[in-house]
Amino acid sequence: MNYKIRIFKFDGDSKVKAFVSVTFEEKFVVTGLRVVEGVNGLFVSMPNRKDANGSYKDTAYPVTKEFRDELFTVIIKEYENTESKNNQSGIFAPPTGNEKMPWEDWYV
Repeated sequence: MNYKIRIFKFDGDSKVKAFVSVTFEEKFVVTGLRVVEGVNGLFVSMPNRKDANGSYKDTAYPVTKEFRDELFTVIIKEYENTESKNNQSGIFAPPTGNEKMPWEDWYV
């Protein structure tokens, strides 16, 4: 499967290190993924929402473990490559009000 990863580093004191967008086959975009610093290192969090019981449910996710492992590995590597290159174009500050997040206007 052909997909493109976009990394937008989060400039702030937070466990969230970056927001991520994945474009599949240049036809479908999933936004709202996050690279998060956890107890055991970096991990990828899928887009989610809070349900009526107060727990969070992923709204988009890989169907197989194999594809999840592949996708998450590529995202973490791309994040680390962005860090090592010190790519400033993908850094943004957290919103302070009703500003849109970077991915809200994305169309391929």
